[in-house]
Amino acid sequence: MKLNTDLFRNVLLFLEAQSYYVSNCDGEIESMPVWFGKISEHFPNNDQAEVFYALKNLEQAGYINLTSCAADNAVSRCYVNCITFRGHEFIASVRNDDRWSGIKKALPAIRDYSIQAINAVAQGMTSAAITAYLQRNP
Repeated sequence: MKLNTDLFRNVLLFLEAQSYYVSNCDGEIESMPVWFGKISEHFPNNDQAEVFYALKNLEQAGYINLTSCAADNAVSRCYVNCITFRGHEFIASVRNDDRWSGIKKALPAIRDYSIQAINAVAQGMTSAAITAYLQRNP
């Protein structure tokens, strides 16, 4: 199965918009994981297997904390506990649609479509933007 980088990014953006912790009426903090059903419903144009694959890859990349259980070769329970700090850093570097388009245009030129390459291109774009800003505003 190929990793759909647009879905990878969009799932992470969706997860960032969720509330993972809430204060209850007693003033205690409660965990509010995001269940797979809610996530897959948000992406009706994608197969559930593709959405699950994106979640597993987000977990393997260290971008989310995922709980999933399988029984008889089927996923019986799956939810996202939270986005990790590393996940927040990644999404900050690819959040802007223009930047994301630029990153996607650069990948064929370097012939590398990995998440590491996406990170490297995003960091390069950030460095270039910082340099340009500092040159204009000494």
